[in-house]
Amino acid sequence: MATPTLSTTKPPTASAYYKVGQFGIETRSIREDHGVYYYPTANDRHEPGIFSLGMPYSGVGDFNGDGFKDIVLGWVAFPHTIPRQATIAPSLYLNDGRGGLRLATNSEADPIPAIFKGQRFAVADLNGDGVDDIVQASEGMNQRNTDGTYTTKYDPIVLMLSAPGGRIVNATTNIQGQEFFAPPAGYGVGHEISVGDVDGDGDKDLFSGKLLFLNDGKGKFTAATGALPDAVKPGHTILTASAIGDVDGDGKADIFAAYIDGTQVLALSRWNGQSSGWQLQTIPQGLYGANTKPNDAEMADVNGDGKLDIIVTQTRSEPYYQGAGVQVLINKGGGQFVDETSSRIDNGPRDKWWGEGEIYLADFDGDGDIDLSHSTDYDFKDGKVVSGGAAIALNDGTGKFTWLAQAVYADVKPYQLAGYEDTEPFQQRPLPPRLFPIDLDGKGAIDFVAQVQTPFSKWPTTEPAAYTTYSVVNTAPLPGSADPTILAATAAMLRGPNSALAADLSAKVSAGTLTQAQAIAEIVKAADQTTSVATLSYLFFTGKIPGSAGVDYLVSPTGPNPNNLNSAYFQSFNLENRYINFAVNLGRDGEGKAAFLTEFGGLSLFDATKKAYAKIFGGTPADSKVTTLLSGGRDAYFASYGGDGVNGQGTKAAMVGWLLAEAEKGDLGVMARSNAAWLTDLADGSAPYAIDITGPAAGYYKSEFVFGG
Repeated sequence: MATPTLSTTKPPTASAYYKVGQFGIETRSIREDHGVYYYPTANDRHEPGIFSLGMPYSGVGDFNGDGFKDIVLGWVAFPHTIPRQATIAPSLYLNDGRGGLRLATNSEADPIPAIFKGQRFAVADLNGDGVDDIVQASEGMNQRNTDGTYTTKYDPIVLMLSAPGGRIVNATTNIQGQEFFAPPAGYGVGHEISVGDVDGDGDKDLFSGKLLFLNDGKGKFTAATGALPDAVKPGHTILTASAIGDVDGDGKADIFAAYIDGTQVLALSRWNGQSSGWQLQTIPQGLYGANTKPNDAEMADVNGDGKLDIIVTQTRSEPYYQGAGVQVLINKGGGQFVDETSSRIDNGPRDKWWGEGEIYLADFDGDGDIDLSHSTDYDFKDGKVVSGGAAIALNDGTGKFTWLAQAVYADVKPYQLAGYEDTEPFQQRPLPPRLFPIDLDGKGAIDFVAQVQTPFSKWPTTEPAAYTTYSVVNTAPLPGSADPTILAATAAMLRGPNSALAADLSAKVSAGTLTQAQAIAEIVKAADQTTSVATLSYLFFTGKIPGSAGVDYLVSPTGPNPNNLNSAYFQSFNLENRYINFAVNLGRDGEGKAAFLTEFGGLSLFDATKKAYAKIFGGTPADSKVTTLLSGGRDAYFASYGGDGVNGQGTKAAMVGWLLAEAEKGDLGVMARSNAAWLTDLADGSAPYAIDITGPAAGYYKSEFVFGG
């Protein structure tokens, strides 16, 4: 069938953020009739018709090692539960390096095997060559008979590996039990597939259809299902969603599994060398209780605390596939998860949507955090599209998601194809179709691949349609996106993404209520709570700010330090006590202990306060000022924090922490203002570390910074 072309009289309309890009990447058609079938129950009779095509699954990666993102797309014939003659294989589109896509040639890639109903893809480097590989689950055929039984035919898991020279080869027989292109023993409905290093040997293992396969590091997989706990491979139900990742930080990937009966299981890997082991954790029930039908799952750190959270897309068993729900399970550490869906995403607008959809987690708006896409098929009522299509929710940086309006996207509607303009009254689909995310030009913005079919002249139809793929290209930052300079400044100064702050400041700059310099100053002020606690304390007690890695360790919420300055531990303190606590740990017990003892050990609290004030602010205070500083019970408060008497080293360190907090709050004195100047210089990431920022040679100190009180 010839590739359709776009209408010149009714062309696709661009939005403020997207436009239709490359049209006609590929066109497919299916010319085969089907008979009566029954789905989803033996009582649901459907009349004869013609098979149609859908494109519900995708996988994105650099499959040929050229540095650009490619995409594999899974095509499915519908109805998908009855035999057919036509064979259908996925499409592999390679990036041309200029933002375009093309079908891979036979010299570039082996044909991807055609199985009856391919399911979801997983993408990872499976053979250790640094290039992305592809695995695809296989659902097979599950034909519902009128007597309530099933006729089944199952297929193998598909494996495509990268090879020297950028070629992509069919390695399906590398999976034990598939040597003759048959499904491995015990593999039936493969609705999902996940990869991760469950045995801790440094390579990615494979989990699909309740079967586990261990990787030898070169892309050959050995069956190890016997090593799984029974709860992960129940015999009475079908696995419909899974995700693999190291949720407890022990270096081994753990398995989340969700089943068609609504059961959800988390198995923490306790693998030790050649010996398998698991610890089962209780996971909250699905959104619809026992009526939950999970569809897909992914792991990512959505709230910026350095721990992998779990996102599960779910629908209802009854009414069948009603509701496109997204469950947000937040990792509390140690493999413990809490369902915080109600406070993090609004499922109300999609409660009546068709529920089957693929989830994709990525940074769609370029603000450094994880957003989500969950596009579904259309749902029809009285011959009209009532719900479904593209759905993207943006993260505010704390793990709270807001759905973008569908008007943000661009797409091709059937009547916008040449020759079909007169079908516009019957082809009103205001909602864009499923969109498959991919960064086409390598610039960081998310583009899409989509599909449009030629309209039918009657329904039920007996004529084949053409199904054509095209790209949707990002043309402007998404609403709420942060200015790149401001985003980079927040990441550099705050040691991690803070998309909410960056987006707020960016909006004010765009509105003209702040200049960019004023926005940077606001980020410096925000650093009072975290980064400046570390830099000022180290400056006082060690004579210089920490190195870059040290600042990361002390401040970053995604680093290895559980008590970083963004942690719940430090967030429980007010500003003054945060500085005091940090100073006591550093000056009484830590790296600054020896130098602080040498300089302040022989002084009374009064004299130590006078000396510390001069060091922090630049001017020596009068005795009356020192008396005021220590009055009102502050000396006793410092002593209670220090724990070593009124003139003890801990007490003096607590006093220093309090003075640093007061200096920072008021933006007063040589230390606080030199620190602010250094942070401003750090906005683009280029400022030096591990220096005395108050020293004239550093270039941050100015004589007007001196404050005598």
